[in-house]
Amino acid sequence: MFKPWAIHHIDLRDPLSALERSPDVGGVVLIFWWADIPLGRRDLEASQLPIPAMQLREIALAAITPTVGDYLMEHGFRGPMPEKKPRPDAPPDFDALRTLRQPLEQVQARVEQSAAAAPHASVSVVVCTRERPDDLRKCLESLRRLDPAPTEIIVVDNAPRSDATRRVVESMPGVRYVVEPQPGLSVARNTGLRHSIGDLVAFTDDDVLVHAGWVGRLRAAFAEPAVMAVTGLILPAELDTPAQLYFEQNHAGFGRGYRALSFDLGFFERMRRYAVPVWQLGAGANMAFRRRVFEEVGGFDERLGAGASGCSEDSEMWYRILAGGGHCRYEPTAVVHHVHRRDIEGLDNQMYQYMRGHITALLTQFEEHRHVGNLRRAFLTLPHYYGQGVLRRVRKKPGVPASLGMQIRGCVAGFGYYLRHRTDADAVPPIDPLS
Repeated sequence: MFKPWAIHHIDLRDPLSALERSPDVGGVVLIFWWADIPLGRRDLEASQLPIPAMQLREIALAAITPTVGDYLMEHGFRGPMPEKKPRPDAPPDFDALRTLRQPLEQVQARVEQSAAAAPHASVSVVVCTRERPDDLRKCLESLRRLDPAPTEIIVVDNAPRSDATRRVVESMPGVRYVVEPQPGLSVARNTGLRHSIGDLVAFTDDDVLVHAGWVGRLRAAFAEPAVMAVTGLILPAELDTPAQLYFEQNHAGFGRGYRALSFDLGFFERMRRYAVPVWQLGAGANMAFRRRVFEEVGGFDERLGAGASGCSEDSEMWYRILAGGGHCRYEPTAVVHHVHRRDIEGLDNQMYQYMRGHITALLTQFEEHRHVGNLRRAFLTLPHYYGQGVLRRVRKKPGVPASLGMQIRGCVAGFGYYLRHRTDADAVPPIDPLS
């Protein structure tokens, strides 16, 4: 019988208490913070509980050491950059962190210095939504608690069938409402871009709750002029159903870790032969861009994303930016909390949409840039991976994704979707400079 998992956010400035076992909980996710800086995570099965305070301290120490070392050591630990053959991180120096407070205060000082040194830039926040007024209300309530506040918050109501979204927005002073009658997430995002005025444009989804410091941390990550796009840490808001837990544990949720990562042309060129893994940069529920990058490379490809291919409109944009020499940054201090799909049917559909969009994006990227790594992944790497999965299932071996069939169907559908839409005119619309 399934039991929900509890999510505990533990601020290491406070004394640690023992973790007790609850008969109603199947496990716990421990996310360790220092003030508003996320440092690490540990998942524990219910059978591992209870845990005394001293043991919890050792668990925290092991979880946060790579992150703290990355902040404080001269060269940091090597971040988990996507590589063909991943190299192990340097071994954690536990002795350096036996006294937690001093190094963690140094981490906090460095983060605050970076935020203070960041050049001022206006920030527009765009939320694209369709017929999810309850989720939207919660999202907007969290956005209105942002400190510092963004320059503006824009809600794009995509192909509405009722006035529910409009009524939610009208109940939120200071939030602007825009209608986009043509369905499609990329279409809606491009509409949000055209209506926004900020030097930076941040996007999140209606099923997300943002951390109070989100905008400030995104803005600080643009301190280097070469950075054109920033993504952030996405944490689960709840793990109350089997589908939510499965997605978080077997597909890594949307999390990309607790150490900052920079992606540049060198990374792009090293990986181009295999297909640049831009899908590992983050997710569209937590991303921001310099406005001028859209003037240079165009808007989101309207063949991609929810309501069209299914997804990958975000990663295809990062691909264009990197191919053009721009930098992208993953900044884990920019935090949002995402509500994963609650039922298995929704999760299966999500995985189908993901793979259909992924294949479409690979073919679209080859069409635009002629980088053969995209074809290698679409026609060799993924078929081999899924073929191995089918064999494991036939032989009744463990480690086969529950959504294997839906993922394969999504891949096949992606080829068909691309062939039907490859000649679509104006799929990447221009985003003109503000007058």
